[in-house]
Amino acid sequence: MVRQLPQRKKADRIERPSRWGAWERDVLSKVDRPAECQRLIQRRQAEVDDDRNEADEVAWQFRDQLRRRGHDPDMDCFFILSGIAAEWLSNVSGKRWATNKATSHLKTLAIPELTVSKKDGRPGWCWRGKGAARGATMKRLRDLRIEDEVESNNGLNKRRPGQVEHPRGR
Repeated sequence: MVRQLPQRKKADRIERPSRWGAWERDVLSKVDRPAECQRLIQRRQAEVDDDRNEADEVAWQFRDQLRRRGHDPDMDCFFILSGIAAEWLSNVSGKRWATNKATSHLKTLAIPELTVSKKDGRPGWCWRGKGAARGATMKRLRDLRIEDEVESNNGLNKRRPGQVEHPRGR
């Protein structure tokens, strides 16, 4: 039995080559409707770029929150409760995230330093800085609310956060 091989399609011209011009010329130009395929590829690349931008913004927020607590996000390893991670995601996105929804969304961002974890049976996230030792134990986060209260009580002003000073100084 002799089969006839399909004839090679003559390459269509790619009107606006991208940075992948050689691939577009050698491969994409030989498919049916290459211009339509090229538009679809470009649209999907833009979506991936948007996802990467969001992941970068969220990672920046996590690093910033760790620094504010006096931690080194590049060299250390921390446990972040799921509720706190949801709060940080809400801060950067401008949208209120329920903890379970935030957890699902954070997984899709594929931030290299961030993995789902548990500590003492509590669900959360492990942030492992790129320079952290491979076997490093997750440290606990410093709580800013407690530290702010301690700082204010150690100063001359003994008021607690949120406490209103009496107008006559009592």
